[in-house]
Amino acid sequence: MTTKRILCIDDDLSLLKVLETRLGIGGGFDVITADSAEAGLKLARKRKPDAILLDWSMPGLSGLEALKLLKSDGKVTWIPIFMLTGRTKMEDVETALDDGALGYFTKPVNYDLIITRLRRTLETRAG
Repeated sequence: MTTKRILCIDDDLSLLKVLETRLGIGGGFDVITADSAEAGLKLARKRKPDAILLDWSMPGLSGLEALKLLKSDGKVTWIPIFMLTGRTKMEDVETALDDGALGYFTKPVNYDLIITRLRRTLETRAG
């Protein structure tokens, strides 16, 4: 099986480094990162990752706006997107899921849960 590529989009550079390590070494994924929604959109369209972890609150374009743009782009609409955010209100979860997110993870990050959910999602889609 080929290594699955995960795109992590977050403006917190220290979190991106930890995600690279935990998902890469610990999870066996090929991790690419972007520190803004705009950069993430470009990477998603260019590299076509197998899944995306997307922060909601970022300067400039928000993660929710990026989610809507990705889900309306026929070239990448198939990519499963999981929000990874500090927003914990149920209405935020519902909004993200209604706008096309497949799942919703809150900060502080439970890396084992994310790895398990990514593996399960990608195995299901492959089979």
